[in-house]
Amino acid sequence: MQSSTTVIEAVGPPLSTLSRIRSIAAALGRDIGTVDLAADESRAMWRRLGWPDGAIDVTLYALEQYGTHFAELVQWTLDQRPSVQDIIGRPLRTYDDWVRENIDSFR
Repeated sequence: MQSSTTVIEAVGPPLSTLSRIRSIAAALGRDIGTVDLAADESRAMWRRLGWPDGAIDVTLYALEQYGTHFAELVQWTLDQRPSVQDIIGRPLRTYDDWVRENIDSFR
């Protein structure tokens, strides 16, 4: 007899890298500097780190699409049913909450 498995992908609101860095900096009580890189600068850096070209291409494509379709991604996340909150039966923690609870990992 074959069993049936349901897979539910738990998703939260999308967060930019910059917003995550700001959350970590606030929890640490200090500034964390950032530098914006153009795609060609990122490509060169990742190559120096040994990334294969295919991984670089996929990452740059994903970052571009994420930025281009951010509002659509947010709406898709909000529309998911059952929601993560429905499944776990309690209010969700924010990323800021998670960072504060795990701040020692960032020290």
